[in-house]
Parts: sequence; C-alpha cells; structure tokens
Amino acid sequence: MVRYLALRIVQAIVVAFLISLATFFLLFVAGNPVHLMVGEGATTGQIAQLSHQLGLDRPILARYIRFVAGMLAGNFGESLFMRGQPALGAVLARVPATLELGAAALFSTLLLAFILGIAAAVKRNGPFDHAVLFGAALAQGVPSFWFGIALIMLFSVRLHWLPFAGMGTWRHLMMPCATLDLYLLPTFVRLVRSRFIDVLREDYIRTARAKGLAETRVYVRHALRNASAPIIAALGLQSGHFFGGVVVVETIFGWPGAASLIVGSVAQFDYPVVQAGVIVVALMIALSNLLADTALALSDPRVRYASSE
Repeated sequence: MVRYLALRIVQAIVVAFLISLATFFLLFVAGNPVHLMVGEGATTGQIAQLSHQLGLDRPILARYIRFVAGMLAGNFGESLFMRGQPALGAVLARVPATLELGAAALFSTLLLAFILGIAAAVKRNGPFDHAVLFGAALAQGVPSFWFGIALIMLFSVRLHWLPFAGMGTWRHLMMPCATLDLYLLPTFVRLVRSRFIDVLREDYIRTARAKGLAETRVYVRHALRNASAPIIAALGLQSGHFFGGVVVVETIFGWPGAASLIVGSVAQFDYPVVQAGVIVVALMIALSNLLADTALALSDPRVRYASSE
C-alpha cells in the first residue's frame, strides 16, 4: 500500500511540473501585460522601463528558471494588477469558496446519481428506467452555461426567489450547485445504473436472496459495496472535467472562487496569478485523484496487488 501511494504521489508531482512548464510558455506567447498596465498613451521608454522592473525583458530561459525557483519556494511574485498582493495568497484566499461549491455539487450529484441509478437498475427496462436514461441523455445535451443563464432568468429575474450572484447563504448556492449537477449527473447516473445491473447478476446476490434476506439489505449490504469501486475510480478521472464545469459556473454566477479569479487574470495577462492559480488547481486535481486511488485501493485489494506487479 505504501509503495502504491508513493507511486501516485510521484506521478502527481511530475504532472504538476509539466503543467507549470506548459502554463509558463503558453503565457509567454499569449501577450505582454505591460501594454495593459501602462495604457494606450504610454511611450516606448515607459513600456521598456516597466518591462525591466517586472523582469519581462529577460531571456525566456532565465525567466522560467526564476519561475521554477519561486514555485518551489512557494513564491509566485506579486499580482500585476492587485498591487502589493502576493499571487499565491490571492489564489489561496479564493480556494475555500471553490471547495464549498465543489463539495456541495459533488455531494448532491452522487446522492442523486445513486438514488436514480439504483432505482433504474432495480426497475430495469421499466418506465422509470427509460425515463432516467432519457433524462440523462437530454441533460448531457444541454450546455451548462445556457442552463445557468436560464436559471438566473427564471429564479432571479422573473420570480425574484434566488440571488443571481455572490455567495454567503444557501440561497446563493442553489443555482450554481444545480448547474454543476446537470454537468456531472448524466455520467454518474449511467455509471451507477450499469454497474448495479452487473452486480445484481452475480452469484452472491442470488445466494443472499436465497437466504431470505430482505431486498433492501441485499442492495445496501452486498450490491452497493461491490458496485462502488468503479464509481470511486470515476471520481478521480472526472476531477479535471469537474473543474472545467466549476470554471463555467463561477463565471456565470459571479461566484468568488479560484476559477473565476484565474479566468479574470487570463484576460488581464496577470502572469503571476494565472501561474499560481494553475499550479494550485493542478495540485487540487492531483490530490483528488490520489484520494480516489487510495479509496479504491482500500475498497478493492486487487488494485494494490495489480499496482505492485
């Protein structure tokens, strides 16, 4: 188990390093933030002076070495547009809001996925099963940004029931969470349904029923536990996809999280904040994958054995 976790940690570090490399060079070719900072009326000398102060006139290799050294020390420099504020501190201050939204959406998604998926599997080929599959296919075809805007128009603009932006209460959380649920739910509903159908065909389920166990106990104690491994694995695989949905939702609803900060910083060419944000997000995704792999290894010993071969 220790070797398994050590291998996953090394992989996460390598992935974070490669992402830092890609982010740095993509920002390098994207544009120069000095032109945005000095305005249109700036002279060539003013632009050159500010570029020198920020170190943007150095060779790209020297700038990357400086970036890596700062990253290893946890220092990404100061934000170019939030003067005096460390870039990493600005990102970390927004992370709790992103985690709050992500945790609420993930919990509600899994809860709905298990309820709908198990019910559809138990009533396979019945009206409810067909309704669930049709709803999942329909939901997957609906763009999340369109759904979020539709929720704002209905519940904020027309009915005045929910606030359309910001955070603070459970009412602020409802529409962003519902939008993320629509983004994630179709995949997990189909996964839970298909896995549960496979498990219900196993011999140990027939044996449990032959012993006279109640159907609820068969589902919860035997089927659910053995059907959970692929779902745990899917949580890790979907972490990057999940953050893509968080970016859209935070932008639409003005949710003050790390994702919306990164999007705004990209538009301003705020290199330090974008670099710090991407690294933090990469580490969060790597950590979620590590947690999913650990949970999978604990629930299914065959994973540990396979990884050690």
